[in-house]
Amino acid sequence: MAEPTTTNTLANTSAAIVIANGVSESGFAKSLLSASFEQIINGHFYWQLSDILTLVCTTIVILNFVSARIEKRKQDRHGQAA
Repeated sequence: MAEPTTTNTLANTSAAIVIANGVSESGFAKSLLSASFEQIINGHFYWQLSDILTLVCTTIVILNFVSARIEKRKQDRHGQAA
């Protein structure tokens, strides 16, 4: 079975690939990924599949990072208590 760090690395790598593809294939000037900050604030953009995938993958990467830090902190506490 794969180590948890290997699983997180694979998930983060695949998320980065999806994000990179979404950014490079965003063809409309008013998609979320290619909109200016003012357009985003005012909602002047069209949602595309690449925008949704980017947000989902970014959330997965952040959750993996946070869960890895929490798990490491728990392991450190159990190591110090023993």
